[in-house]
Amino acid sequence: LAESRDAAAMLESWDALARANQPLFVSDAFRQIRLQLQQRAAPDGEVHTGFDVEVTQVLGDLRALTRDVQHWKLPGKGFGLLAAGFRRTYADGVRDLARAQKADSDELLHEWRKRVKDHWYHCQLLSPCWPDALETRAEQLKQVADALGDDHDLAVMTELMQGEPELFGTPDTREAVQRCIEQRRAQLQQRALRLGRRLYAEPPKALAERVGAYWRIARKESE
Repeated sequence: LAESRDAAAMLESWDALARANQPLFVSDAFRQIRLQLQQRAAPDGEVHTGFDVEVTQVLGDLRALTRDVQHWKLPGKGFGLLAAGFRRTYADGVRDLARAQKADSDELLHEWRKRVKDHWYHCQLLSPCWPDALETRAEQLKQVADALGDDHDLAVMTELMQGEPELFGTPDTREAVQRCIEQRRAQLQQRALRLGRRLYAEPPKALAERVGAYWRIARKESE
């Protein structure tokens, strides 16, 4: 489904840029670019050939997996079953945040986003231990992941503009689009890094021990 998702993401990214730069994006030149991106996302008003079949196949796979999960044999129980993975994926996020801050790299930011989403999923899974703390953390992680995702989509738009410049009008129009992209990306990266530094400030061992304590307290209170 990635091809359809990426084409649709370009259109969503364009609309987000338009909301932040309305006087510029209402011009005929910019409206024409949107029409071309819309056509690229859904040629002739339809999604690409076979899309409905692909969606049906994916839904079938997910339903089968849901049934299979009930029969998985887990090698342990309690927080000990989750502790190593929780600590590892959080530590990976600490590492990738440091890498992203040291180098101006779209790839490193995208890799950090993957680790942010890993930690987000873990916090959602563990949130019943202490909803007030872990649900808030999960919400903040989603804000970071969303900002990094929007930033990545704009990086892909820049690549598209370089590879298919005819989609984006004249050189002057492309230059104006690029300025808008750079300004928006700077804002998104600043937002993600500012919040991410706080979420990843704690050493991995300390965070895992703290959440493990939440688990044990919640378990005792439920007995």
